[in-house]
Amino acid sequence: MRLFEILLAVISFILVLQSFSIIKIKLLKYILPSITGIFFLIHFFYEGMRWQMSLIYLILFCTILALLFKLKVKNKIVKWIVFFFCVLGIVVSHTLSYLIPIFSLPKTNGIFTIVTLNQTTQSGLEYKIWLPTKQDLNSLKSNYHQSPSNDLDGLMGMPGFIFSHLKLVKTNAFPDNKTIKTENKKPLILYSHGASSTEVDNTALIEELVSQGYVVAAVNHKFSFKQYGLDINEAKKVEIEAQKTLINQLIKKAVPNQVSHYKDIIHELKLAYPNQIDFDNIVLIGHSLGGATACSGALEIKNVKAVINMDGPIDLKITSNFSLPLLYFSSFSPDLSEEELKKLQVSPSFYKGVKKYELKAVQKLFNNNRDEKYWARFKNANHLDFTDIPYMIPMMSAPNYDKVKGHELKTKIILSFIAKQLNGSNKNIIIMDESLEWIKPTTANKPIPKK
Repeated sequence: MRLFEILLAVISFILVLQSFSIIKIKLLKYILPSITGIFFLIHFFYEGMRWQMSLIYLILFCTILALLFKLKVKNKIVKWIVFFFCVLGIVVSHTLSYLIPIFSLPKTNGIFTIVTLNQTTQSGLEYKIWLPTKQDLNSLKSNYHQSPSNDLDGLMGMPGFIFSHLKLVKTNAFPDNKTIKTENKKPLILYSHGASSTEVDNTALIEELVSQGYVVAAVNHKFSFKQYGLDINEAKKVEIEAQKTLINQLIKKAVPNQVSHYKDIIHELKLAYPNQIDFDNIVLIGHSLGGATACSGALEIKNVKAVINMDGPIDLKITSNFSLPLLYFSSFSPDLSEEELKKLQVSPSFYKGVKKYELKAVQKLFNNNRDEKYWARFKNANHLDFTDIPYMIPMMSAPNYDKVKGHELKTKIILSFIAKQLNGSNKNIIIMDESLEWIKPTTANKPIPKK
């Protein structure tokens, strides 16, 4: 929680105690309303109001009125019922503010300043672009999302107002006024989000990539089950066969359409940034369904030098002819015991069945194409931990996942992998850590002999 949110929660509790004569300090009766008003105004103008605090706002307003006008509840039973609900309202509002926080994204480590711009292709496809520059900028940093309540409605099956706080979150990027120019041509990275997600769901990763000197464009696929003739009720079923069918349908129907989005955006970027982007060096990155899109798209798009799939399925049809460098991240193993999976808040039989089916094609691809293929499993991560969800809604992250360390490991591995494929860098891709298991190459987990 932010400072003045915490202060308002504390003050509201004191006001309730004073209003119901549980504490009787005359000085507080006259000072607290003034202090509350000052803190509220600072909170409103400096931090911004949000729905999670609405119960506290309401209780503050009512208790101040009660104190100023000496309003009393005479009936003792009614008095204690009202007191109970006031305290409950404060606790609920405080808890919601804590569970869905105004977060800060990790600071970037690269030498470049980041600028960003929302774009739309001539065909109406929306995407966001981030550009690296060495120019000094004095403007305010960009919001994480401009209109989350409308644009993110339905994300992860949640109503849009849940994400309204994202417009209060500041990123590490500055809004681009189209006068920003990169000093020379930079490689292009295309990012593809998962089903029912959005183009900004991996902003932390994207900003780090751009700070290191890459141009990143993230597609807003505007995925919907209805769009592809899929039944959302079937998709929600916690049944192995239903999920297998869903995976196959998504690969068959959604992936080809999303690959066409890549082509549309590349065409637009060539027109808009011919002197700023190196279109001979392209990297595709995707999460979940976006990972499947990245793998399939790499076989159809020219000049793709590397592919990164974060915990996404792979089309079985491409496993025999996929010859591009690939980095694959997967979440915790389906081979864990039922007790271990339960500790990770996962349905053991369901997770094992679906995950093993999903990884079958991944395993086949690695067995058929062994050169320049890397597969790292994040032992403590769930599927959503490869996005910004650990920052956005921490309770949806895996219980033992360290978001700071996870982000650091993820970005280091990705940056090393990209640098090797584009520049022939000798940076070590295989980073050893107790939270990682290297599945491919299998030699990665063996102890390094002492010299």
